[in-house]
Amino acid sequence: MVANGKGTISAANPKGPNPYKARDKDTEYIGAVLKGSVSLINVPAQVKLAQLTRRVYSNSPYTDELLKAARAPREKTAIPVRIGDPSPIKHVIYVIKENRTYDQVLGDMKEGNGDPNLAIFGEEVTPNQHALAREFVLLDNFYVDAEVSADGHNWSTAAYATDYVEKTWPTNYSRRGRTYDYEGQRIFHARPADTSGTTVPVRESLTGATANSSVFAKANRAGAANSAGIPTQRLKKKISHMNPHSRAISARVSHPGI
Repeated sequence: MVANGKGTISAANPKGPNPYKARDKDTEYIGAVLKGSVSLINVPAQVKLAQLTRRVYSNSPYTDELLKAARAPREKTAIPVRIGDPSPIKHVIYVIKENRTYDQVLGDMKEGNGDPNLAIFGEEVTPNQHALAREFVLLDNFYVDAEVSADGHNWSTAAYATDYVEKTWPTNYSRRGRTYDYEGQRIFHARPADTSGTTVPVRESLTGATANSSVFAKANRAGAANSAGIPTQRLKKKISHMNPHSRAISARVSHPGI
């Protein structure tokens, strides 16, 4: 028995959320169109299982060796083949526009493989994005693994979303509990060493109740005071005396307006 929370196939959602229309029962929200599946699979004999395993490995483009050296390209490229090799690339500017599909923003570009009927934020709305695409690159066939912000930011910044992220975001998004544990929304730091000299880890959440939640309440009040004009240095000193473990918190609220 194999359970798959995301089902066996993906599909387009042309009736997805649209800022120009109110949501209704026909809106194809990504979290709702994912249909899980349960498959009953007969376990093959050991010889057949070994054959199928070899086939999977041969069909997969991944190998551990590729982590150290990529396959040499057929033509010249600016991307180094091996770690540490020189490259003419000095800077990489990574522009992310969240919560929109390719077609919704760039579907009206004739240079790409898009659907102009889905371009609700076409060139008249996003001229800068279109100019960037024409001057640099148009990734019209770039496929990703994320569905929502929770796993999307992980894929965008690290090219990987953990098993924990993939399995817990549906619970949070469906309002069935859990805190929003993604995009750096949790603070992890360490208490000073105790009497035995051991450093004790502390876990504090900006979104859920914790043992130190009163500290966050005080920090929020201090942040409000800061937007009212209290000098930043005085505010940092005030917060640092709230709790001996509030260094990360003071850094969070030391900016005007937070």
